[in-house]
Amino acid sequence: MPKEKNIRNTRRGPRRRKGKKGKKGNKTRGKKQYFKKPVVFGHVYSDQCIHCQNMQKEWDSLCKSVKVPLHDIGENHQQKVQHFNQQYSTNLEANGFPTIFKLQRHKTPITYYQGERTAPAMKKWLYG
Repeated sequence: MPKEKNIRNTRRGPRRRKGKKGKKGNKTRGKKQYFKKPVVFGHVYSDQCIHCQNMQKEWDSLCKSVKVPLHDIGENHQQKVQHFNQQYSTNLEANGFPTIFKLQRHKTPITYYQGERTAPAMKKWLYG
C-alpha cells in the first residue's frame, strides 16, 4: 500500500513577495538614502526683526522643497508657542528671533537650529 504524504510537511505556507522592504531609518540602499522625517518643523519669527526679514526668502524656498508639517509662529507668538507645547507635549522656547526648530517624535526634546540661514543648510539639518 502506498504511503500517504503528510500534507503539513509538504505545504510551504503563504507566498511572500520578494523585493524591497519598507524604509528603515537612515540606511543606504544603492545610491538612495532614506531619512527619518521629523514630525514637525517650524520657526518663530517677528516681522520687526531684521534677521527674520533677511531670512524670509530662504525660508520660503525651503518650505517649497520640504514635505513635513511646518509651523510658522509669528504674531502672538507667546500664545502660539503655549498652544504648540500643549499639542505636542513638549517645551518649545523662543528666546530670540528667528528660532528654527524640529521635533522628531511626540514627547521628545526639541532640536534648535544653530547653523547658516540658507535653504540648503537648513534642509540638510532637517533631514540629517
